Amino acid sequence: MCFDAFNKVIETPCCHRCYCEKCLDQWISKSTSKTCPECRAPLDSISGCVPNIPFQRLINELPAQCPNKPLGCNDKLTRGILEDHKKICLYVLVDCEYGGNRCQKVLKKNYKEHAEGCPFRPVPCELCSASITKDKLEEHLGSCVGVKVGCPNKEAGCMESVPRGKVVDHVLVCDFERVGCCYEKEGCAEKVQRAKMEEHIVKFALEHHKMSREKIKKMEKELSDMSQTVDRLVHERTVLKSTLEQLTVLIPPLKYSPQYEMPLLLPTFFIEKSTKKVAYINTDTNTAG
Repeated sequence: MCFDAFNKVIETPCCHRCYCEKCLDQWISKSTSKTCPECRAPLDSISGCVPNIPFQRLINELPAQCPNKPLGCNDKLTRGILEDHKKICLYVLVDCEYGGNRCQKVLKKNYKEHAEGCPFRPVPCELCSASITKDKLEEHLGSCVGVKVGCPNKEAGCMESVPRGKVVDHVLVCDFERVGCCYEKEGCAEKVQRAKMEEHIVKFALEHHKMSREKIKKMEKELSDMSQTVDRLVHERTVLKSTLEQLTVLIPPLKYSPQYEMPLLLPTFFIEKSTKKVAYINTDTNTAG
């Protein structure tokens, strides 16, 4: 027994002695004789006991102290409302929902202030709307796609500042980006700024014309070679077709053999060179060929 003030008072059916519900339940569970602590009458469980309501009311009016008093809670309480008070006490220590074990426990009454300044609280980046913890926000700006950066062609003269995430799109239209000449396929290896492309084309028009002529001559030769190849293949096809027609006359049709479950050349044959006659070998073993 705890010998403390009663908590949830119940009364035994035998001697009507009052006990804490928890204390009496522990006594019975640990006792081998299963008897009442006072009169030793048989008592198997607390199910036969009844609450002592008048006694409980007196207990509820006793003064009580909040367990969070060392942290600053000075509320005047009674035992009857102590449990409800614990649920709403502002001086209980709670964990930070953002930092968890990385943050120290804080008083519930100070939690809102702590949460606003917690370095582990996710905050949206104002430039790209990404959710970043407060302690990583400065580091994030080093790679944030919304931060404006200079054009890669700054040294060439471009003074544009564009968001990091749109640099590639800007380079595709930047007048200072060096790009290949539109006659690159014809052989021009020059790379000029996009804004000066028209000037380059006019300046080297004669050279571009010569390159185009050379490419056309090369293509005409390739076309001629391809035409000759086609003619040769057509001739070979004609020869093969004629040979196939001659072989078709000599080879008898295929017949299906149930014994081998596949088409066979039946009957097999050979040509006698001396007489030029075709002799057939019958596959039927019961008859002569």
